[in-house]
Amino acid sequence: MTTIEHNLTIQRNGLMRLLDQHQRLAAFLLTALVFMILHKIKGVAEFPWDAGGYWKLSAADLLFDFPKEIRGYFYPALLSPARFVSDSIPVLGLLPYRIISSLIYSYFFAILVPAFYLQVFGGTVTFLRRMITPLLVAILFPGVIIHTLSDLPALALMIGASASALYSTNADSNVKRYAMLTLSGILAYGAYNTRTIFLFPAGVLLLSLAFFVYNKHSARTKVLATLVFLLGAAIASIPQVVINLKNQNSMSPMVITTSPYNRSLFASQLLWGITLQRYETSIDKSSPGAGVFYLDKAGERLFAANKIGSEPFGLRAYLKLALQNPVDFIGIYGRHIVNGLDLRDGEVYTMGQPWKKNALASFNFLILFSGLLVIVLTIATQRATAAQTTKGVFWTFLTLLPVMAIIPGAIETRFFLALHLSIYCALAFSSDIGSIKTLLRRHWLLIGLALAVSAMLFFSISTTTMSGPQYDYSDLYRGMW
Repeated sequence: MTTIEHNLTIQRNGLMRLLDQHQRLAAFLLTALVFMILHKIKGVAEFPWDAGGYWKLSAADLLFDFPKEIRGYFYPALLSPARFVSDSIPVLGLLPYRIISSLIYSYFFAILVPAFYLQVFGGTVTFLRRMITPLLVAILFPGVIIHTLSDLPALALMIGASASALYSTNADSNVKRYAMLTLSGILAYGAYNTRTIFLFPAGVLLLSLAFFVYNKHSARTKVLATLVFLLGAAIASIPQVVINLKNQNSMSPMVITTSPYNRSLFASQLLWGITLQRYETSIDKSSPGAGVFYLDKAGERLFAANKIGSEPFGLRAYLKLALQNPVDFIGIYGRHIVNGLDLRDGEVYTMGQPWKKNALASFNFLILFSGLLVIVLTIATQRATAAQTTKGVFWTFLTLLPVMAIIPGAIETRFFLALHLSIYCALAFSSDIGSIKTLLRRHWLLIGLALAVSAMLFFSISTTTMSGPQYDYSDLYRGMW
C-alpha cells in the first residue's frame, strides 16, 4: 500500500467514524436529500387520481367545509400546511409538499424506524445501515414518496403509535407516560382514519395495553393506560364526528364507508379478491384505460360455479363460500401474496407496460430472498428468551396485520408496503456479514437451489397473472347486482 492509499484509507475510516458518531443527524439529512432528488428526477407537476383527490381535499376551503366526499379527514389535514403555502405562493408549485414530506419521511425512515426495530428485535445500527431502508424505498417504491397517497402515512402513523405505547412503559414520570399514551391514541386513530384497514392493528394495540404492553404493571396502571389511549383517540376523532354529523346525521367517530348496493367496503374487497389477482392505475396516455386488471382464471371459474351474484354477498356469504372451497381459496390467496410481493409498479401510477419490467422485478426478488434469508438465519442463531420471542412476534403481527387483512382483497403492491419494509429492515439491522459469508461457504449449493426454485415458482405465478391485462372489470365481478 502506497502512502497516498494509506492516507486515503485513514481519511475514509475517520469520515465513517464521524458519521457513526452523528449517525442520526447524518442519516436524517442525507435521506431528506435523497428524497428531494427523487422528487426532482420524477418531476411530478400534478397529482393524478387518488393522490390528486387527497391534495384537493387538503385545501382549507374544502377541508374545513367538510365536503361529503371526504371519508377520513386526518391525511388531508396533514397535507393542509403544504397546500396552504402552495396556494399562498403559487410560484412554488408543489415544492412545499416536496420539502415537508421529505423531512417527515426522512425522520420516519432514518430515526423512528431504526429505533423501533432495535427496541423490538435488537440488532446493529450504523450510519450506513440507517440508509439501507430509505434507499431501497427510493429505488423500489418511489411512488409512495413522490405522490400524496395514504399508504405510507398510515403505516408511519401506526408505527409511531406503537413506538409511543412501547416507550411509554419506560417513561421516568407519569406525565411523560400518559403524554406518550395520549399521542399513541391520536396516532393510532389517525392511521385508521387515513386508511380504514388500520382499524385492525389500532384495535389490537388498544387491547394489548392491558394484556401485553403493561402486563407487568398494576391493574390501576393498566386501566389508566387504556383510558388515556382512548382519550387520545377520542380527541383525534372529534373532526370526524363533526363530518359524520353534517353528512350522515350520525355522531359516529368511525369513517363511514360503503360501496355500491349498500355493501361494506370490506365485503366488497373480499368479493373483488375472488376474481381479481392484482390491479394498477395507469397514467400512460397510450393506455386503453386508467384501470389495468389482472384476473384469476381459477377465481372466475369459482365465481361461475357457485353462481355468485344470484344473491346478496356479505361477510356471512363469503365465509360460507370459503369453508365450502378451502383449496380454491388457498390457491387464490397464495397467488395474491406472490403478486403483492412482485414489485413492478413501485411508482404506483404506471407508465408503459409494467409486466415487462423484469430487471426491477428480479432486483426486488433478490432483496426479498436476501431479507428472508437473514430473518431465517437470525431466528436459527439467536438465543432469545421466551419473553423476547413473544415481544418480537407480537409487534411483527401488529405491524403486518394490515397486509394480512388485505390478502383476501384486490391487490396492489403498495398494499404490501409494510411487509416489504419489514424485510428491508431485517437486511439493514439484523444482517451479519460474517455469518452470511460462513453460511454461503457451507451451504452454497442448498441456498442456490432454494433461490432458483423459489424464483421459478414466484415468477411463473406473477408472469402468468400479468400475461393478460384487461382494461375493464365487469359489473358482475364488482358486485353491482
